[in-house]
Order: sequence, then structure tokens, then C-alpha cells
Amino acid sequence: DLNREEYRRRASQGKWDAVHVGTMWRGRRERKSVREGAWDASVLLPVKTAPKGCARVAVESVVHPLLVGKFAPEVSRIQLVVVDDGCCDGSVDDILDWCRSLGTDGEKEDDVGSEGREEEQVSMVEIWDHRGEKTHYVRKLRGTNSSGATVLVDIVSTPSCEGVRAALNYGMTLCRAPLIVRMDADDVSHPDRLPLLLSALRADPALALVGTSAVRFSHAGGVPALAPHPSDPLLTAWSLLFSCTLCHPSVAFRRDRLGGYEPGPAEDYATWLRMLRNRGKMRSLPLVGLWYRRHGENVSGQKREDRRRHAEAESRRTLEFLLGEEVTEDVTRCLR
Repeated sequence: DLNREEYRRRASQGKWDAVHVGTMWRGRRERKSVREGAWDASVLLPVKTAPKGCARVAVESVVHPLLVGKFAPEVSRIQLVVVDDGCCDGSVDDILDWCRSLGTDGEKEDDVGSEGREEEQVSMVEIWDHRGEKTHYVRKLRGTNSSGATVLVDIVSTPSCEGVRAALNYGMTLCRAPLIVRMDADDVSHPDRLPLLLSALRADPALALVGTSAVRFSHAGGVPALAPHPSDPLLTAWSLLFSCTLCHPSVAFRRDRLGGYEPGPAEDYATWLRMLRNRGKMRSLPLVGLWYRRHGENVSGQKREDRRRHAEAESRRTLEFLLGEEVTEDVTRCLR
């Protein structure tokens, strides 16, 4: 990395004698994108609308624990895919601003430092904003608290604003890892959620999807409520026949096992039932991994009745598939 031309130029000026080593200037190295190579997981986060400041908090709860402290090797290279689904409240820009505020500017920082700096632990965040004219930023975090992790942030816009299902399916095409972790822009993730979810998937190749329990809380205040979900795969499969017992924004899954999200207002529940019909093994870890925020702008709250009808139809369809006979709407409604 020695800039030999600069060294020779200064030496030729006669400023140094024969025994003086002189001053070394590091040549400007061409920076390569971290994009290439294998990724441990891709975090998929669609953004439509969220209470002010919540999107930044959501991303911070996922990314910051990866960059500081010490985590297992399975979370050393993480991609974050932020899908702008027609967001007009500034939430996506808040996410970008927070990512750009991390550490130091990796594009401009001086590579010449104190002795031993090259061996210093460095966490790196590479940010690509693909909306409009593509922009690129690199941030570096150094010091004793740096984990040495690498985070690739891709911010994209959906080709057409057709709802959360379309945003999720589009975002999945940009995910580079075989394991995908979900997150919503108005929730808060436990610092250990990602490593624990990925460890569970790696430990059990038959496991197609894993989530956690959650705490539901209101943006306006009030008493939080625990939303527990079964940790046994058989109990999870049984309970899914009658209600959605997986917390969607808490889950991680194998991309090849999920495929894509089903159409309809209850796209998550319909997808879990399709995976169930295909003998997909699913469960939740026995821990609270997510704080699920309830507010007036929740998409699921605005279309609750449509979701209920769609979920009931998918439940009936799955019961008929498993039983091999017709199940009436009244029976389905009683079971649910």
C-alpha cells in the first residue's frame, strides 16, 4: 500500500540522507463493495407508515446490537433490505439518516493511524440508497465495543404500491441470504432475537420457520400485554388450524421453504397454512423477542374484518385438505 511515486519524489529532493527511512504515505486503495460473498441472514423491513421516530428505533433495535458487543459467528454478515412502499411520512429517510450517523465516514477516513490500527476490530455498515439516483455511503465503527460485523443496507422502492404482500415479495427478490428475518417499522426487537432465531434454524435443518412470543403495547400508552405462542412444533401446527399463533414480524424463515407470500388481506396467516399443508415445521422460541406496537395506523387494524374473513376461509381450506372432506362455514367458525 506504499505510495512509491510520492516516496521517490520526496527522496529525490535531497531532504533525507541515506540512513533515514523517510515518511511513508499510504496509497489510496480502491474500495470494494462488501456486497459480494455469503450472507448469514437478510432482514426484510417494509415501510408504509409509522408513528414519528418509530422506524429509526426499529432499525436501531436490529442493527446496533450487531455492531457492538460479541455475537456468534452466524450474525457477522447481515443484510438489511428496507422496502419503501410509498412511504410519505419521512420514515425511510429517518432510517437512512440514522445509518449515516453511525461511526466515522469510511470513504474519507485517513488510513494512516497509530501502530497496530490495522489489527483493530472494525464494524462496517455499507449503505445503498437505490431510490432515484443511486447513492452510496460507508460507515465504520472502531474500538473495544466493535463486534467486527458487516451490515449491508439496501434501501429500495417498490415498483408499484400494491400493499404489504407485494412489498414483501419484491423485497425477498433482493435478499441475498437463504435465511430471512422479518421486522416491521413500528416494532422493537430484542437484542438477542436475531442470533437466537438463526441458531434455531441452523440447529434443525427440518425447521422451516421460527418466531418468538411478543409483548403488545400501545403507542398511546396503557398496560402492555403478553402474546405467548407455542414452542412445540406439533402444538404450533394444531393451533394454526384455528388462529394465527405465529407473530409475523418476529419470525425468521428459510427463503426456499416459504417461497412467497399468499394474496389477500391475511397474507401471513395464509402463507403459514400453505407451509403447514406442505408439511413445513414451524414453532416459536420460548422467549419474548419482539415488542409489537399497536397504533391507529396499523395496516392490520384498518382492515380487521377483511382479515378475519380471509383467515376463516384459509382455515377452512386447510381443514378440508387435512380431513379429506368438506367442512362447512359454521363448523369452521365454531372451531375458531
